[in-house]
Amino acid sequence: MKYLQNKYVHIGMFAAIIIIASIRTFQRIPFTETNKPNGYDEQMWTSASITSYHMFFKGHVRPTKELDNWFPTYAWQKGVDVFTGDSSMINYMSKTFQYNPDTIHFPYDQVTINNKKQQYMLAIQYDTVRFPRKDFQWFDRATWTFGWKAPNFGKYIMGWWIQTFAKNKPNPNGYFAFYVPSSEADSGSTKHVPSLKPSGAPYSYAPEEYQKLARQPNAFMTILAIAAVFITGWLFFNFWVGFIAGTWLTLNKTFIVINCIVGLDSFAVSLSAIAFLLMMWTIKSIQKNDPWWKIILWAVGTGLITSFALSSKLNAGMMVFIAGLTFGISGLIALWKGWKLKNLKPLERFTPFIKSAIAGVLIGVISIMLFIKLNPQVQKQPQRRIAAMRGSIDDYFDRRARIFTSNQITDRLKAVNQEIILISKQPGANQQALMSIYTQLGDFGKRYNEEMQRNSADENKFHIEKSTKYLKDIQKLEKEVQKLNPDFEPNTKFVNWVEVKHSWPKACELVLKRIAVVDPQTPDRYYGTFGSLVKVKYNFLDGFFAVIGLVFCLILAWKQWKEKKEFYSYGILLLSFLLIFYGNVDFVWQDWPRYMTPIFPLYSLVIAVGLFEGGKFIKEKIAARKKKPVAPIKAKK
Repeated sequence: MKYLQNKYVHIGMFAAIIIIASIRTFQRIPFTETNKPNGYDEQMWTSASITSYHMFFKGHVRPTKELDNWFPTYAWQKGVDVFTGDSSMINYMSKTFQYNPDTIHFPYDQVTINNKKQQYMLAIQYDTVRFPRKDFQWFDRATWTFGWKAPNFGKYIMGWWIQTFAKNKPNPNGYFAFYVPSSEADSGSTKHVPSLKPSGAPYSYAPEEYQKLARQPNAFMTILAIAAVFITGWLFFNFWVGFIAGTWLTLNKTFIVINCIVGLDSFAVSLSAIAFLLMMWTIKSIQKNDPWWKIILWAVGTGLITSFALSSKLNAGMMVFIAGLTFGISGLIALWKGWKLKNLKPLERFTPFIKSAIAGVLIGVISIMLFIKLNPQVQKQPQRRIAAMRGSIDDYFDRRARIFTSNQITDRLKAVNQEIILISKQPGANQQALMSIYTQLGDFGKRYNEEMQRNSADENKFHIEKSTKYLKDIQKLEKEVQKLNPDFEPNTKFVNWVEVKHSWPKACELVLKRIAVVDPQTPDRYYGTFGSLVKVKYNFLDGFFAVIGLVFCLILAWKQWKEKKEFYSYGILLLSFLLIFYGNVDFVWQDWPRYMTPIFPLYSLVIAVGLFEGGKFIKEKIAARKKKPVAPIKAKK
């Protein structure tokens, strides 16, 4: 088995994994029955990428007529300096109307203010001198949440790719319209054209050629993520750790599917994995006491890639925290070591500390400054504008969580109502019992709506505290209906998504069900690798090897500290994984796999450590037992 230790064999195995990963990723590009064109998100990201690229690199100015209606509220709250300061009030609760909302047109806009007691609105005016078209075009309503709420780097890459390789060059404005797709498209046709049905949200009608082209850089980024994870394991742990981690990601269907569709996920995940690799290289270079130019080079590279990751999706900002904490700990250890070396000159004693400090500062400064440069929507007053962006995103997720939660209740009410109608048409139906249930149903709906309106200033609290109570009332109605028709089967599944978003333990439970242990109630929604490949109820192999990996990371990190007084590979992986896991769980508000996959690159390395070190430990124990001398058998007299 010595050939398995040959470096050329290792290079061949690395190449094989990359080839397999390339085949799996590029299978996701063509339009197929399972990978259809004209998905809403893919279409919107395609158009947003085209127009973002042209606005940033080509100096294109959109003919913006209306800003995204989320922007003014959060810009006003966070003190973004784009308004004249004039405002008029409208308060629906007190029936105070100082203007008609339907008459508002740019440069006027409407702001919604919530306090503990009431909700009211202001009519405000933009200062178009301080806020010229080339600035406010980034907040165009047509680009919606795919515009100013989302950082731009991934969009720039996709837009450049489309512009470069498209046979028919795209319209720099994108392909937006406030009309839903035609009934022909709704019926399964691949055509994607506007109908005459207006929509409150924008739709994109980018030609299919552009959507297919936009998938290609996402596929390349997915391959880079797998390569970066493989190389990280190979260089800083063991070749087999890299091989197992790369294989785990390559075989993970969810990771491949999510990161190969048009979007920003592949850019954030892949660039974060590359940034982690470069960060490890920087730490190694400092510990080897390499020349200054090498350390500066690695630090600049880490800062650039970290900024590109952050400039693709905000949850990649966890890499900034990881780098800050890693270099902070490394710097403190270097300072402590230098303090003990009394026999050396001060510069020699504290050079490792200075290198760690400068490398860490470089990474932080480059990450933040380049992020601001790449995102014109936050360039002026970056702190306040980023706060407005974050506030808008958070409230957007809150609103959608509330909608998804309340829809489950209203859908069950509709189901009860429909069943009452069906039963009432049957001969011999107990009309008196039906009328009683119908009356209860009407009272329930009225109470539910009235209490929601009374709690409009704090809807999250209402859903967290009251949804379970209303659910129990619905269950009573459903049981009453079942007495009249035993065949009635209500949808009993209910998830309080508002509670999930605002409870880290609840969100953590959801994540663990999706990546660590197969939930027998929803086995089709398992996002891990072993649990998807080995179809066994309650399959816990991914979670099991991850726990084993974390234990070995802790043991081996302690060993590295005791022997060399170093905070290095195992300690950094342990800390980084826990941070990335914590941060992404905090981001979860819905059971969508794209919120889980940012965990996967470091998760695969932890699983690989568990498999490799666990196997090595068992092998050593077996070898020790075989070598153990057998006690001689005494001869009988």
